[in-house]
Amino acid sequence: MDYSIINEILLNLQCTDNLSNFHILEPPCESTLLRKGDWSSVVQDDMNYMMSYVWANNPVVQDALLVRKGTIKEWKNCNKLVQGYYEVNVATAPYMATLKWIKHLNLTLDDGWRLWNVNGHVAGYTQRYKKDKFYLTFATILGAGHTAPEYNPEECYAMIDRWFSSFPL
Repeated sequence: MDYSIINEILLNLQCTDNLSNFHILEPPCESTLLRKGDWSSVVQDDMNYMMSYVWANNPVVQDALLVRKGTIKEWKNCNKLVQGYYEVNVATAPYMATLKWIKHLNLTLDDGWRLWNVNGHVAGYTQRYKKDKFYLTFATILGAGHTAPEYNPEECYAMIDRWFSSFPL
């Protein structure tokens, strides 16, 4: 048996143990959880988390979202069931899975891997695929976490604005 592979895996696990799965540049999620009734530690950067905590734990909101009573005792910011964005700095939904899915669509690469900019700075990387008259653009946002607009609002706005305007990244 080749123990060097096992050692490499163990080393990788040790190096990534204290990283947040939702944004590798932020502290682990457990250290930023808001505790019920403990608002003294909330600073301006945490206002979005506090507001989402209050909103998601509101019974009227839960009724409107058809949350079955008793299934969630208390919504927390780091609920592991809430996943689904694809950015470069996210460990829970890495963008490589999206590229693999795109490969299964059997599209032709129309514009190769290149960077895209916002205000003269690299915002991420993109590729464009084509099939007949259909185009699919895949884009990453550098430095974005699980919720890209939260961490990189300017880049997300530029990406959406260009899409709505049919202007390439």
